[in-house]
Amino acid sequence: MMAITLVQALLIGLVYFAANTSFLAGLGYFTTWRPLVNGLLVGMILGDPVRGATVGALINVLYLGYMSVGGTLGIGDAALASILGATVGVTVGIASPTQAIGIGVLTGVLAGNLGFSLLSLRMKLDNRIVHRMDLAAERGDANAIVWLNIIPAQALLLVITALPAAVLGLALPPIVNFLTPLAPLVLLKGLGLAGTGLAGALGIALAMKFVFKGRGVIVFLIGYAFIAVTEINIAIFVIAAIVLLLASDLVKLGRQSSGLGWNRATGAFLLWQFFSHSSYSFERLQGSGVASAFAPALRRLYPVMADRVAALKRHLAFFNVEPNWGSVVIGATLKMEEQHAAGVIDAETVIATKQMLMGTVSGFGDTVSQGAILPLLLSIGLSISLSTPASAWPAMGVVTYLALICPVMLAISAACFNAGYLHGRDAVVAILGNPRLKWWVAVAELVCAFMLGVLAAMQNVTGLHLNTAMLSQPLVDIPLRLGVVMLFYLLVQRLHIKPTIVLAGAVIAGVFIAISGAL
Repeated sequence: MMAITLVQALLIGLVYFAANTSFLAGLGYFTTWRPLVNGLLVGMILGDPVRGATVGALINVLYLGYMSVGGTLGIGDAALASILGATVGVTVGIASPTQAIGIGVLTGVLAGNLGFSLLSLRMKLDNRIVHRMDLAAERGDANAIVWLNIIPAQALLLVITALPAAVLGLALPPIVNFLTPLAPLVLLKGLGLAGTGLAGALGIALAMKFVFKGRGVIVFLIGYAFIAVTEINIAIFVIAAIVLLLASDLVKLGRQSSGLGWNRATGAFLLWQFFSHSSYSFERLQGSGVASAFAPALRRLYPVMADRVAALKRHLAFFNVEPNWGSVVIGATLKMEEQHAAGVIDAETVIATKQMLMGTVSGFGDTVSQGAILPLLLSIGLSISLSTPASAWPAMGVVTYLALICPVMLAISAACFNAGYLHGRDAVVAILGNPRLKWWVAVAELVCAFMLGVLAAMQNVTGLHLNTAMLSQPLVDIPLRLGVVMLFYLLVQRLHIKPTIVLAGAVIAGVFIAISGAL
């Protein structure tokens, strides 16, 4: 057993804060919140980045089908699950790496349920911050709104996230290490199989909801079969090249849409990009983020205090949208505020148009970002991380994923804000109806289907080999892996059995496989 020091525990707590903070240009949800990334960070803190990255990658496969809108996998906070899972996986005193990693995965998933309670607490306490913003708006104090949205909100988040994660990081390893010697070997083997293979197969089945239709079915099967005849990393870098072309196209679009007004609007864009979710309350959701983004501009636009007060108050209202595609709404609304200040339109038009655009963009943005782009890029990074046990590859998977996701999401956000600011509400129609965008989404879905097939072929559903290319597997294992994934797909997508029940069944199945002597 490896003992965790207080300093290491505090650093683990800071990783969880980094997973939730707004100080990462709005990219925390796509980077440090993802198990693929924070598992490696925890492993580095504890001195075993390979095992930490492996646990994080395996947990991330389980959460590939997770969407924050309602969620498709209701078994906890993926970030907290992987942070604690990697902590247990690295420190548990078991000689078998497979069993240690599997127990880390399952322990993390169980502990991750606390994450939703912490989020609920945060959103309740953020209500108080928003109420203080209301008072600042009554005074016309734009600076106070920005300050409240950034400093107190992120200080509160630091306490709510870092301290519980640090305490759990100290407490869980001794508990697990006390229990594991009491468990029979067959149970440990079964838990190892469930955590390293069966849980991942369930995650792929959940993610298939987005792409397993029409041509996506054929492409998924091609990706699965591809691994039987070639080396996996060849496919990964070919797919990465395609995604980079799409990213460069998005960057080009962002540059083409820039205009004379961009410099004046840069401050509002940056405040939105960084702090749209900084004080994320039950009452207003992103409403405080909108008011904070607009506050400096509204102070300039409305020198008369009564007008400024009215403007600040109307943007503190409830607001919620996917923040990157939704930045088109922010840009368009800022332009309308300028028009209102010039007497071209009235305040009611600003409010009504903003709400209408919010509803139009919300569903579209979440579907594209979390249903196509994110699973695609994550599957590329995961495939690299899980394709070989060589020590350099887990980090390479993380680096590849970060190099893809960060420019893509920043380009989307900047291009959409610019388009909204320059063209107003017409920009929303132009974006949603853009045939190029529809083509991007279709390509992303098909490539994602291929990559899910690749990942399905890599799942260790029999316990015969851990993290090896499918080429080295016995022929009987090739159809078996596909069969397990398809069984889980049938259970969760067609029969609508809760994922938690299926996961529990996977643990039981792992134990039975261990009893049968397959391991």
